[in-house]
Amino acid sequence: MNELDSAADRFAVGDLAGEDLPMVAAEALARGHDTPALVELACLHRTDTRDAPALFRAALAELGLVADTEATWSAREVDVRLRRVKKDAAGLLAGEGVYVEQVSRIASELYHLAVTPEAGSADLATDFDGFYWGLEDNYWDPDVLRDSIHEGCRTLLAGPPWIQSKDVPVAPPPPTPPKDVPVALPPPTPSRWWQKLFRSST
Repeated sequence: MNELDSAADRFAVGDLAGEDLPMVAAEALARGHDTPALVELACLHRTDTRDAPALFRAALAELGLVADTEATWSAREVDVRLRRVKKDAAGLLAGEGVYVEQVSRIASELYHLAVTPEAGSADLATDFDGFYWGLEDNYWDPDVLRDSIHEGCRTLLAGPPWIQSKDVPVAPPPPTPPKDVPVALPPPTPSRWWQKLFRSST
C-alpha cells in the first residue's frame, strides 16, 4: 500500500494530475490490489480522465486507505503540507539541503495552509516569503537573516497552532489625532507573491 499511500498524499495537495491516475491504478492492480473503482480507473484513456479524481477517491475508500469525504481529504492535505514544512525546517536547522529552495518551499506550503484552518500560517508565510527575497536580493545582514530563518524554523517545528502567546505584551494602539489634523498615510506595503495568488484565486 505504500505506493498508493504516497499517491494519495500527492493527490491531496494537487501534485498528481488526473491524466496520471489511470497509470497509478494500473500499477496498483499489477501489485495485487483489486476493487471495482480501481479497475474502472485503470481502463480510462489519458485523453478522457474527467472521472479519474472521483474514481481514485472511491478506489482508496474501497481499499480502506482514505474515506471519500471532503473533510478527510482536507485533513490529509493539511497533514501532508505540515510534514513537508517540518521536514524542510528540520533540514535547514541541520544544515542539509539547498537553503534558498527550502525557504521557498516552506513559504509556498504555508501559503496553501493559510487558506485552511491552520492558525498562524499566514503570518509565517509572510515571514518566509520575506526570508526568501532576503536571500535572493542580499538586502539583509546575513547573520541576522540566518538567525531569523532558524527562529522561524523552530517556530514551525513547535506547532501548529502557530499563535502568539497571551503572555506576550501587545503594543497599545496609536493615539487618535484631532479631527482637524490631517492623518499622514504610511507608504504602501509591497504585496507578497502568495497574497497576489490568493487574491487572483477568488
